[in-house]
Amino acid sequence: MSVTTSTVASSIPVRVVVRVRPLIPLETETGAEECVTVDDKSHSVFVSDRSFCFDSVFGSGCTQDFVYEESVRDLLNSSFSGYNTTIFAYGQTGSGKTYTMGTGVEEDGLDEDNRGILPRMITDIFGKLDAETESCAAEGTCYEIYASFSSLLNVRTRFAEIYNEKVFDLLNNRNERLSIINNGDNVIVKGLSERRVYRSAEMFSILREGSESRRIGATEMNKQSSRSHAIFTITICKVSESEGTLRGKINFVDLAGSERLEKTKATGNRAQEGISINKSLSTLSKVIEALVTHASHIPYRESSLTRLLKDSLGGNAKTVMIACVSPADTNLSETVNTLRWADQARKIENKPTVNMDPTTAEILKLKKRISELEEIVSNYESGSSFGNPASPSEGKQRLLVLEDEVKRLRTALLKSESELKSCREDLSYLLEQKNTDKGFQELLETKNKEIASLKRQSSYAVFAFRVCFDADALARY
Repeated sequence: MSVTTSTVASSIPVRVVVRVRPLIPLETETGAEECVTVDDKSHSVFVSDRSFCFDSVFGSGCTQDFVYEESVRDLLNSSFSGYNTTIFAYGQTGSGKTYTMGTGVEEDGLDEDNRGILPRMITDIFGKLDAETESCAAEGTCYEIYASFSSLLNVRTRFAEIYNEKVFDLLNNRNERLSIINNGDNVIVKGLSERRVYRSAEMFSILREGSESRRIGATEMNKQSSRSHAIFTITICKVSESEGTLRGKINFVDLAGSERLEKTKATGNRAQEGISINKSLSTLSKVIEALVTHASHIPYRESSLTRLLKDSLGGNAKTVMIACVSPADTNLSETVNTLRWADQARKIENKPTVNMDPTTAEILKLKKRISELEEIVSNYESGSSFGNPASPSEGKQRLLVLEDEVKRLRTALLKSESELKSCREDLSYLLEQKNTDKGFQELLETKNKEIASLKRQSSYAVFAFRVCFDADALARY
């Protein structure tokens, strides 16, 4: 048995939107003119004599809030429902990717109107988290049922950087290179730290901490050019009595921009960084092409970036790609290339699945049933539930019914124990490699404690029945 089961949904295409930024001073000073127009109604972008159609298009006058609401906000509910989701920005250097995503170090200093997608999503995640927690408390039963769980809803985050094809942890020892390993269909970054977050302010602090560690450098195209790709991941774990544990994930991917050395004027290390960036983006293009043409081999392993984006492109995630372009005629070639790339990406189909561990739901149901059973035992002990039996035969019949219930419960517990054993076997490899998600290990430990508690309670119930309905007691009826 697999630790995580999935409910398969229909195939859906990658959603692709295009954002055209305004002309910047560097472009106007050199006499550049706009060569890109958009049509909101037809979702079309026109460049010179070419036209492209996408899921949404945003002209230079669109606000940050409008882009967020129209393109990615609906992914919030998907992540709370257990889906993996990915949002990534693509485009040439200086096209507005970091501004759109909101992964820059200046985010704390921006007013509300200028905040990007990631800060807005963080605010909404914790707003929804608070609302669901309050709703659960208002129902009056949630916290009783989940009393022994460390959390009903929890949020964790990671922040990885890919620099010159090497993966680093932006939140812990950024100079230590990390390894990417495959475990079946899953790709894991060994040693990548994860932090549990309780409030939006903590998440903003973590975002700033990681962003300040990210490698940037000046080029002729961008004085604050990202020299690496960055992936900020938020994991939402939600315990549901009916469905078990749902684990949703949102990846925010800020890609370094594609570069032309003759334009960036990069030399030395900057030139090498540009070559590495272009190599990984080229591999990303090859992966997209292979997926679109249904090639027998998809070259995910040719780049660290594509390995980490495997579930986002042709995998089990709901993915939104934001193509950022410059309107300047001096960047015509790069803009057309970005739009062609985005047009291809729109043809990729993913199969989103719900990440669900049903064992938790089974344990919760058993715990609830034991609680009900204990109440029955208590009522029999006090004689307040059903009164005295009319005859010995009626008393024996009631006893048989309750004993059958105990047997059923014990059978269910044995089944649950067996499932947990399978879970532990499935995880043995990861545990040996010491790269298992910390939050999931904690959940597994919690389940083991639950089973131990259920055993004790079941034994108590059986003992109570024997005390209440021994042979001498029945004889007195």
